[in-house]
Amino acid sequence: MNFNGNPPSLATLATLAKTTKTTKITAALWLLLNLAASQTLAKTVTFEWEPIKRAVGYELRVEKAGKVHVHRHLSDSQHQADLEPGVYFWKLRAEDRLKRPGRWSESQAIVVMAKAPELQLPESHAEIEFYKTSLNATFKWKPIPGVTRYGFELKNGMTSVFSTELSASEVKVPALRPGTYSWRVRAILVPGAHAPAAYHGKSWDGPHSEFAEVTLKQKKLNEVKPLSPVGVVSTPATSRLLFNWTAVEGAEVYEIRLKARKSGGPGQPRPDELYTSAKTSLIIDLKDAGEFKRDGLYTWEVRPLHSPDQADVAGRTPASVASGGIEAPRSTAEFELSPLARDQRKHTALEFASFVSPTAFHFSAPDSGFSGNSTGTALGLNLSMLHSSGGHVAFSAQLENRSVTFSGKKHDLMEAAGSLRYRLPLAGFGSGWVLTPHLGVALRQYLGVYPETIVNTVTRTVTITGISDLKVSTLGLTSGFDLKRYFFERWTVQLHAAHYLPLAKVGSSEVSALAGGNTLSNYQLGTHLGREFGRAWTWDLGLSYEQRSLNYQRVLSTGAPSSKIDESTSGGFSILGGLIYTLD
Repeated sequence: MNFNGNPPSLATLATLAKTTKTTKITAALWLLLNLAASQTLAKTVTFEWEPIKRAVGYELRVEKAGKVHVHRHLSDSQHQADLEPGVYFWKLRAEDRLKRPGRWSESQAIVVMAKAPELQLPESHAEIEFYKTSLNATFKWKPIPGVTRYGFELKNGMTSVFSTELSASEVKVPALRPGTYSWRVRAILVPGAHAPAAYHGKSWDGPHSEFAEVTLKQKKLNEVKPLSPVGVVSTPATSRLLFNWTAVEGAEVYEIRLKARKSGGPGQPRPDELYTSAKTSLIIDLKDAGEFKRDGLYTWEVRPLHSPDQADVAGRTPASVASGGIEAPRSTAEFELSPLARDQRKHTALEFASFVSPTAFHFSAPDSGFSGNSTGTALGLNLSMLHSSGGHVAFSAQLENRSVTFSGKKHDLMEAAGSLRYRLPLAGFGSGWVLTPHLGVALRQYLGVYPETIVNTVTRTVTITGISDLKVSTLGLTSGFDLKRYFFERWTVQLHAAHYLPLAKVGSSEVSALAGGNTLSNYQLGTHLGREFGRAWTWDLGLSYEQRSLNYQRVLSTGAPSSKIDESTSGGFSILGGLIYTLD
């Protein structure tokens, strides 16, 4: 007997609905009791129908999205199968003893519900900090096998701010303001394209996940600190100047605003020049900031930006802040370009120099009837220090060892000096001129000679048998001035004049007292050329003429002072080479 005329009953539609409902309840209980299990585990579903008279078997077919998942020939009126979450359609037909099938029943849906999705990012109770007025946040969850659609919901307090359905396992929510949000996801089961027409457009919602909470906090960009140029700055050899500043966390680019002012006063600002840099430094050609002069006043501002829109970080295109971007307040600094910059700031300069000087000598000892001229060579080492507090006043000190070769004998003459200096920029002479008068004290040694004699008491004649030398140590005042011309950043030319006035002898038992006359003829005139290299080093090359003269009363062999004045004079040109190290 065949069943072509009567398809097998599925225990009526009510029974089918009951089965479907039972399956849903079973799925929910399975989810509740197996939260720690893998979502890849299938659920056991029982298919059950009323037996048909004279049927010796049944053919069961279960499909999802056009793909057959269960196809069995059964002798019993029920069957269990492990199915992953999804919407399935099943149908049944009976078989007689000759294995002839009847007609298929109508396909019925059975929904195997998925458990709630497992939320991944951001983690619950996470805090996300950002440098914008709003944030495009990304939410992710673990995909569930067999589920092709999800429902996402985002709340701020009790208010739903965003919800959507999507096929991906992540969603980007735009323009979220700072605040505390909670979010959850549910699986949505939908029939496939091969589902019966009666089921098109239907869907079944799975359980929601627990809400996960996330807090969005807006961070503020700190102000930067301009490092250089600030204050008085050496005029660069070219028109290019390096600007740098401190880094700020969160800054993606920095905007620099530069304005030039007229020299000699605040003047009127020129139109601002804007620059951008992704680094904390930028070389700017000052010719772009207006007329470039050797001296002038400039103001510059720098601010960090986050998320600039179309900012040309390699050039001079002004950066505009994109919608949602934030900016910090501008930090302002001023600087003055001046060739006098190095001397105008607080610093200490140390110089080590050596010199050579072919020297002409003249000695006179009238009491012995001796007078003579000679030549020699002076070699010297000079160590000097200058300290400036950053204003007009400076202090200098020097120590010199002058080695004089005279009559085949070497003599070491020492000098130590200290002086106060006062800097006077000469604006009326143009840029870069400075006059520095100075006044101080010095200890200086002179070389003197006197004849060795034999006195004939009978004939009352004096015979010179040789020449002896002596050193005369003196204490006196120094005075003079330097006139210095600063060129672009690296070069300086200096004229200097100095005078020494011996006031008293120090020690020197061979001399009873100093005398006037040529004592005033102690001066030095010269010029120096300086060239800076590196940030702290300068070489110094000088040419000068110096005369040293001393008149004194010598102590005679009898112990009495001479009645006449002895004289010691030396002079000649000196060539000096030195190296200066400047500590700021």
